[in-house]
Amino acid sequence: MEYRTLGRSGLKVSAGWLGTANFGPGGGPAGCDDAEAGRIVAAFLDAGHNVIDTGGDPEEMVGRAIRGRRDAVVLATKAFPPPAAEPSATLDGFVRSGKVRYVGACNLTATEIVEASWTARHGNATPLVSLQSQHSLLARGIEAEILPACDRHGLGVAAWSPLAGGVLTGRYRDGATPHPDSRIGRMLAAPDPRVHTMVDRLLDGRNADLIDELVRTAAELGTSPVAVAIAWIRQRPGVTSVIIGPRAVGHLDANLRGLSLDLPPETAKRLDDLSWSPALVPVTGVGLTALARR
Repeated sequence: MEYRTLGRSGLKVSAGWLGTANFGPGGGPAGCDDAEAGRIVAAFLDAGHNVIDTGGDPEEMVGRAIRGRRDAVVLATKAFPPPAAEPSATLDGFVRSGKVRYVGACNLTATEIVEASWTARHGNATPLVSLQSQHSLLARGIEAEILPACDRHGLGVAAWSPLAGGVLTGRYRDGATPHPDSRIGRMLAAPDPRVHTMVDRLLDGRNADLIDELVRTAAELGTSPVAVAIAWIRQRPGVTSVIIGPRAVGHLDANLRGLSLDLPPETAKRLDDLSWSPALVPVTGVGLTALARR
């Protein structure tokens, strides 16, 4: 089992984290029940992984699932805070009192990472050690500024939605209609037009070419598109771990294969090139400008 150090914390975490958004009612009509959640958690831990990421409704389900195995689990939970100074002080109090060991954040911009690090440093508070951020072959935006900011300020990165809402499973090729119970099917059933715009963007022509290549690559390697997409993220520079979110043990099995698959360098580069865009190049200065008044 591959364990990695989470940022500058010294905490050893597995390359895979178990996300629980599909547990219980939070997972929508197809969310898994208590029994299936227990089977998923048991199989995940039996495979040697050690981080479970939760928050909200699934917490009680996870609590029941890890009964008797709590010492083997790094448990992550969430809150939704106001501006930076207040949660920094609150979380620092949790660490100092022994209620939690480390603190992290989700979905921060590069500017917010710098601000949070500055607030902790100058307030003598507990610094962030991790960031959860969206990252996949179809969502590489964090590579321009956010990953470098995390590296500079000592945050490990856990990538969520490595399958881009299920698009990278290869199920939605050639205009196939998504099943109503699939992630994309549930998104299309939402009344919010912004969600439909997001789906259209995920399924556009350029992405279709990438998905075709992903399917071909999986066939060449004798595995699934799911495994290839997860392996690609796991091998990306700056990524500590990949958050998977199965709602059935069968889904978990395919995810776990990706967490142990090593892509050949030429295969990874081929996928890199197909998914690259100019937006991934950071905006940087090329020199210093001296300003003076006459």
